[in-house]
Amino acid sequence: MITFGKYRGRSIAELLADKTYLRWLNDQPRLMAWLRQRHKELHDKIKAAAPTLDDRIQTYIDTAPPAVSGQGGSHQTFSVACVLAWGFDLSETEALRYLRIYNQRCQPAWTDKELKQKIKSAGKSEYHDKPRGYLL
Repeated sequence: MITFGKYRGRSIAELLADKTYLRWLNDQPRLMAWLRQRHKELHDKIKAAAPTLDDRIQTYIDTAPPAVSGQGGSHQTFSVACVLAWGFDLSETEALRYLRIYNQRCQPAWTDKELKQKIKSAGKSEYHDKPRGYLL
């Protein structure tokens, strides 16, 4: 049984199912070092179960509302481009790869030229009040 924080008395399976908590744990170097020394098996299970950056980006893309023409679609697509290029600090090439996946749900779909322009604009600092990479 887990004996710390809100997970007191819960099973390891319950802990491994909570992706937000796993991400938080992985961002705690002292705690993870302690787990690696004292409970290597649990440490390794946490590392294996924690969502990767790709998982987190894909979840964001899957849950972002699709852009619809006449309903703020340009702004919506630009917002997604900003999260990819600025929030996740992706290169233009990486951000474009994810924006193309998002674009499959847009009505109508954007051209590749339009997507590239949105990514390029999204990487400019004048559009952002948070530091680059704030979602990492």
